[in-house]
Amino acid sequence: MHDPSTVAFEFKRPWPVPLTEHDKKRLADGYSVFRYRPAWVVIWHVDPCRGGGARSDDSCDWSGGYRDFKLRHRRQAESMVRWYQTGHDHRFFSHPNLPRTMMFHVDDNDDTSPLRPYVFNEVAQGDAFALSMAAFQVIAWQLDWRELKGKLLEKAIRFSSGKGVCSLFKPTTDQAEQMSTFVVLIREYLRWLRPWYRHPRWHFWHWQIQIPVMQSVKRWLFSRCCKCKRRFPFGSSVGTDQWDGPGPRWFRGERGVYHMDCAHPKSDGAKMVPSGGG
Repeated sequence: MHDPSTVAFEFKRPWPVPLTEHDKKRLADGYSVFRYRPAWVVIWHVDPCRGGGARSDDSCDWSGGYRDFKLRHRRQAESMVRWYQTGHDHRFFSHPNLPRTMMFHVDDNDDTSPLRPYVFNEVAQGDAFALSMAAFQVIAWQLDWRELKGKLLEKAIRFSSGKGVCSLFKPTTDQAEQMSTFVVLIREYLRWLRPWYRHPRWHFWHWQIQIPVMQSVKRWLFSRCCKCKRRFPFGSSVGTDQWDGPGPRWFRGERGVYHMDCAHPKSDGAKMVPSGGG
């Protein structure tokens, strides 16, 4: 289960935040500096989480390719797996494996725990690009008699150039993994064909409007740190132990919010006292 809220629209102020001394030094040294512009209004799409299952938090199909995935698309994926299994074409899952090893902590919640190796099976970036483009060409032609050109070609190149494609075509004889690869590619293809007006960002009945400056005002006036009991500086970030708290409210404090230093279990709450008193 993930957060069902996704930013649909964001209206930012015209001018960026002032440059810090560090930013000025980087500009003087010839580096580029990102100029952040805070949002005045943010419109969130809150998914209603219908249907249950692993994708209940995306029942509106924000990511695309799931709602439009019909029986004929599954049969297309199955036919591509059978096509490979017959030996007619061995290109999809027969390229050399280039295992990539990464180190992870034994305990994900403890950065001091020992490291353990984890091996990712992949193919070379160039092989993955060629295989992905070939698969999209087959999918577009057999499903819709389309050629990969124009916008479709641009989107196929952009997707096929990603690093994640390398693991899609790892050498395997498992038909379930092969089926999963083709399903991913077909859903990506369907996402490209979705008209703009069918995107869930236009579900105005699922909108939730956020005005960040009003949240900062409510937090500054009424919220207090649950540890040191002092107010928060205007516009500051806070720590919390809640997943779905109500946020800042009028004439009521928040539960489970802390100064960032106070949120540390070893803190005594003395670091984040605002200058000039609390």
